[in-house]
Amino acid sequence: MIWHNSAAEEVISELNTDREKGLRTEAAATRLSRYGKNELNDIKQKKFFKYLLSELRSFISIALAVTAAIFFVVSLVTEDAGWLDSVMILAALIIQMVVTAVAKYKADGELGRLRNSVGTTATVIRDGEERVIPSSELVPGDIMLLKNGDYVPADGRLIDSYVLTCDEFKLTGESVPEEKVHDILFDDITPLEARSNMVYSGSCVVNGRGVAVVTETGYLTELGKREKISRHTDTTLTPLGTKLARFSHLFSVGAIVSAIIIFVIGIIANFSSYEVSFASTVLGHLLLALAVCTAALPDTIRAILAVTTAFSVSRLQKKEVTVKNFRIAEEIKDVTVICADKTGTFTTGDMSVVKLYTADTTYLLDGDTIDDAAANMLRLALICSNFNPSQHTERHANDLESAIEAASIKYIALSKNDIDGLYPKIAELPFDSERRLMTTVSAINGQPYAIVKGAPEVVLDRCHGIDAERLGAKVQEFAAEGLMVLALALKPLGEIPANPNCDELENDLTLVGLICFEDPVLPDAATLCSQCKSAGIKVVMITGDHITTAKAVAEKIDILSDDSEAISGAELASLTDEELAACVHNYSVFARVSPQDKLRIVTAFRTGLEKVAVTGDSINDTPAMLEADIGCALGLTASDMVKDSADLVLSNNRFSALISAVKESGRILTGVKKSLSYMLSGNIAEVLVVLFGLIIFGRSPLSAAALLFVNLLTDILPALAFSAERVGDEEAVTRHATTFGKSFFGCLAAPSLIITVLALVAYGLALPLGEASASAATLGVVIVGELVHAFGVSLKNTVFSTATLRNLSMPVACGISLIVLILFLVTPAGALLSLKGMGAAGWLMVIISAVAVFLADEATKLADFFAKK
Repeated sequence: MIWHNSAAEEVISELNTDREKGLRTEAAATRLSRYGKNELNDIKQKKFFKYLLSELRSFISIALAVTAAIFFVVSLVTEDAGWLDSVMILAALIIQMVVTAVAKYKADGELGRLRNSVGTTATVIRDGEERVIPSSELVPGDIMLLKNGDYVPADGRLIDSYVLTCDEFKLTGESVPEEKVHDILFDDITPLEARSNMVYSGSCVVNGRGVAVVTETGYLTELGKREKISRHTDTTLTPLGTKLARFSHLFSVGAIVSAIIIFVIGIIANFSSYEVSFASTVLGHLLLALAVCTAALPDTIRAILAVTTAFSVSRLQKKEVTVKNFRIAEEIKDVTVICADKTGTFTTGDMSVVKLYTADTTYLLDGDTIDDAAANMLRLALICSNFNPSQHTERHANDLESAIEAASIKYIALSKNDIDGLYPKIAELPFDSERRLMTTVSAINGQPYAIVKGAPEVVLDRCHGIDAERLGAKVQEFAAEGLMVLALALKPLGEIPANPNCDELENDLTLVGLICFEDPVLPDAATLCSQCKSAGIKVVMITGDHITTAKAVAEKIDILSDDSEAISGAELASLTDEELAACVHNYSVFARVSPQDKLRIVTAFRTGLEKVAVTGDSINDTPAMLEADIGCALGLTASDMVKDSADLVLSNNRFSALISAVKESGRILTGVKKSLSYMLSGNIAEVLVVLFGLIIFGRSPLSAAALLFVNLLTDILPALAFSAERVGDEEAVTRHATTFGKSFFGCLAAPSLIITVLALVAYGLALPLGEASASAATLGVVIVGELVHAFGVSLKNTVFSTATLRNLSMPVACGISLIVLILFLVTPAGALLSLKGMGAAGWLMVIISAVAVFLADEATKLADFFAKK
């Protein structure tokens, strides 16, 4: 059946459902098992062995394994002693591949959990009852209820609609919402964008309401078909992944050149050797060259990036921050402007009514009783409320309406349910950001009244018989205390309006009074804003509150130093887009703004080449969130549509959660830089030891098997341990250089040179004891030097000041590697790598290596410390 060509009743019959009662629970469960979950994030993770196979695709690894196998055969035929090296090379290769595959497997598993971390819900009719279910449980035949702001979770044929419009940008690319009508048929197959009797997964309801029967779910939806195609074709790297790929390519060229040089020098130096056959000499040095190439390549850095990002994303989820993808996790650190809502972000969001002003009297609500005038004002305020007790939860009880009910229960012993029973609501004009008002029509003592509540300047302008100047000054006085102020007004009606409208009900009002709400500033807001300022991140408050209230709060959180840095929506409207872009950096507070103003502000900052993060919770905020580089949904109050449009979801709405994301994003780059710096310094040292050993001694101080053994102990566990490094709660926000500059390369030089020189000296000192002892000394110096360097890099500061170890996995990783090394140096296991006791001189050089590398790391940190000073 072609759904858009069929009448609604035919579709309902085809899907064997009931228009009024929906599906039965049992039938829905059966269909769920038949059609599967309504998800687009259900890609199953590859089996572990496929990750292992992908590691075998490396040309160097294949070449090394093949050469080792040939060398093994040749050694047996010629009766050379090199066959054991071949076995150890293959063992080291297998271990390294397994560990790298495990790291990638776990990182991809975390990414899979990330894709499914933000669930949406759907309102359906089942068993004749209205229910809210996870959208993943929708099945064909479900009767789906849609209203303004809803995310459409599945494709459906409309069976009822009222002024319904949907944003289908994800599907059609059109930013203009599409009108939807249920009672229309099409004779022919019609393009998707013209199917006005259908709603589609991935779209959202911009206006009106509708009822639809679900026709397709999951990958059978129009969005699912496109998603499936894009997943087969999308191989885009993250920005940092792209930089690392280029960086790895550069070092790969250097590694290959080094390997060729080492192979040539090795053949020349041992051309006339009578100890082994020429074939063994060639194969042995080919093995050495390939092992050098393997050791020099930072091939595990991509796995380290994936693991580091996965750990950071996981930590953020524990802090109630959901990051939609790894690219966003890397990019948050680059934000230069944060545009955040005031209420619940910089403040606690725990609203309470603290003052009432009526008939020239201010009432402080700090006792147990109030007089009749104040009681009447609370009563009227609760009548003019859309608070729904059935949806009231402690976590969401943070708005103005719940504060009014709490005060009413305390002082006049009336809840919202009580009020609705005593004064039945006849009509309501909901609040919107354009009017800045809400109005209800209720029967009070048998007479209909319009009760209006909203922004004081708007309400006062519509009232008669008032001293507007005096009342305006009173509003300013309360706002200067950081209080949010609403005005309440009344209008008696001669009769119940047949068609309630704003012009009829919201003019010629009688002022009842002013209601003042307190919303305390969060204790850490000022500290975090100050850290952002120090890091070069501009924090901007965007709010619908009165400008005086906004300025009072902004001063408390240290983002406003002068009144000229605040601007109202009315002043904003007088500026052209070009004028706003030129002066937007002068402001830190934007008050009484509309969603359109918010979009203009974000656009203006981006025009100035700023990287902008913006928070939002209303469907009207989505244009600004989509325009911003990072859109952050305030999870406590945001609809599913807003969460779907966002890059981040702040489940607790707090500014601190967003700053945690900035810190963690910076830690990803820091962790990868530390890993790469550590790995390259060690790899360079290993290459130099082999190269200069051949030049000075005519032989390599480290065999191919020993080189891979070094690589195994130093490039796997310690390098991966950097991924687990944490950000301290007290750690300041900092800007991070996103390129690998001089300071990065400078960190490679000192440890590389120290380890190279000391390893060659150790080899020379232990050589009289035999080549096996000299190799053992060299191995000890290289591995211990690299492990000490890893530990030193992981320390946040120099030990001569206040060193902080945030990474407990580092000493564990280094400890394991050190224990394995000692076992090979002091037990018969060393014979597997052709090692023997290295004597007192060798142990002395190992100790000197540890001390020298440690002091070099400390000197580098001290130099950086004084450079920053």
